[in-house]
Amino acid sequence: MKEKIKEFLKDGRKIIIILFFLQLLLNIFITPNRYDDEFFIRKLTEGPIIDFVSARYSNWTSRVLIEFVLCTVLKMSKYAWVILQTLMMTLLGYSVTKLFLKDEKQETKWMAFLMILIYPLSKMSSAGWGATTVNYIWPFAMAMFAMIPIRKIFDNEKIKWYMYPLYSIALIFAGNQEQTAAIVFGAYLIFTILLILRDKKKTNIYMIIQLLITIASLVFILTCPGNSVRRVEEVGNCYPDFETLSFLDKISLGVTSTFSEMLINSNICFLVLSIMIVIYIYNNYKDKFCRTVAVIPITSILVLGVFKDIVCRIFPYFDMYKNIIIQEKAMITADNYTNLINFLPLITSLIIIFAFILSILLIFKKLRNNVAIVVFIIGLGTRIMMALSPTIFASTNRTFIFFEFSMLIVALLIWQEMLKKEEKNDKKIQERIFTGMKIIATIQYINTLLFILITKV
Repeated sequence: MKEKIKEFLKDGRKIIIILFFLQLLLNIFITPNRYDDEFFIRKLTEGPIIDFVSARYSNWTSRVLIEFVLCTVLKMSKYAWVILQTLMMTLLGYSVTKLFLKDEKQETKWMAFLMILIYPLSKMSSAGWGATTVNYIWPFAMAMFAMIPIRKIFDNEKIKWYMYPLYSIALIFAGNQEQTAAIVFGAYLIFTILLILRDKKKTNIYMIIQLLITIASLVFILTCPGNSVRRVEEVGNCYPDFETLSFLDKISLGVTSTFSEMLINSNICFLVLSIMIVIYIYNNYKDKFCRTVAVIPITSILVLGVFKDIVCRIFPYFDMYKNIIIQEKAMITADNYTNLINFLPLITSLIIIFAFILSILLIFKKLRNNVAIVVFIIGLGTRIMMALSPTIFASTNRTFIFFEFSMLIVALLIWQEMLKKEEKNDKKIQERIFTGMKIIATIQYINTLLFILITKV
């Protein structure tokens, strides 16, 4: 029986099927009818969806395609959302394997599966399960799917004719959300340029078409009258001082707010990537500088996040220092720049970013064609760009999804580097990491299920 189970699990398609049913088990207990979901459901009783979406375009948002889909799904039934949300999570897992798996090893496929389960899905309930998932999970899943042709074209793989329109439809949907629009634009722009340089000025027509779609999406977002109206209202309601900030103030705020949130709440994706980096660097480098750099992220989250209460009990004055470092709204202003202690949050955040980037370079040993660096920087950029919106704090932690998944993807890429090591000691380390990730994914899945059941009650 045990051998039959192992044989069953060898097929990568069956891993995707397992992911589907695990996600279905979570979603079946959810009824999307609270917070923003309640608002959309109420509006559906007042008139046709198209009238509502048109009014929203003029007065509130450019996400007309996303909101049209959201309203249509909520109007159909709860189970329409359940099935589609399950399919989107499955599509996300499928797309990750197609984009970032470099080999057919079972350990790699299972690690990709575990990374999907590790993501704290409970964050997608913050504005209502329906509204939050359709605005964040669905565009992200579509964006990942829409980027598969980049990998195929770059590796000279054949694309079936009927997949071209599917990739383009996914790209259009993904481009209707600001952060995913930036992701797909950045990805298609970078790799279009790289292809032109590699193939000696020869362009791929489909890459150009997709790039033009992403540009059109950004233009649509930037010219939407509703976005301007909403911005004025959100400044007054969410951040009255927002317009007094300079561009550098906003970027600084984006950096410090990102890492203060991740540290103080012991972000699991940050922790997973930090663990993978430390294990790889300590197993492959003896240099003290390399090891010191690698240990910075894991030390920061353990001291300032996971074990902060214990550390503060041992060192009572550390609590004041910790509160200075992880201020969400920490900024350098004309009034406080003379006090060096106000620079601590920004300096700490920049040191962590530096440690991550340098560690990734040490692991992959190259700058050119370093996919992990690109994924990390684009993911970080999607979160920092939230500083250009007055809702940077009102949107809470749901806007972290793209950066969180970028960290999980980098961890997956590091795992594949680990699997290249064939020595006996390396194999033992790999087995321990794999076991540890299975435990983390299982605990995370159970936590999400319990959260769903408790909040439903």
